[in-house]
Amino acid sequence: MQVSGVTTITAVVTVKDEAGGTVDFNGPVTIKIGHDAAEVPPGHLCDGMTAKDHITVTASGGVATFTFAIDQPSKVIIELGKLPTLEEYTIVATATVDGVALSATSSGFTVSVPT
Repeated sequence: MQVSGVTTITAVVTVKDEAGGTVDFNGPVTIKIGHDAAEVPPGHLCDGMTAKDHITVTASGGVATFTFAIDQPSKVIIELGKLPTLEEYTIVATATVDGVALSATSSGFTVSVPT
């Protein structure tokens, strides 16, 4: 989805217990960039038109949904004898449930230059 030349991302974070079941948690969940794949300047999360270092939403029933963009594309990696690739971003989600700090890191993904 393109909005003003920026690709928006929807990410769903589910708070789970050790057995993999969804926890009935209704509280704050925060995301931030884990690995920044931008060249220079660094990438930022964008909530609407505002660049931020983190975004917090309130989970409902253990599920938090984020809609955001990243304002810098992934840098291109060029190695001799190989096809160019894009460096990958990751997102880290954190929450504190019943006094226990939890965190999880997303799989890597790339951000292309908007067309």
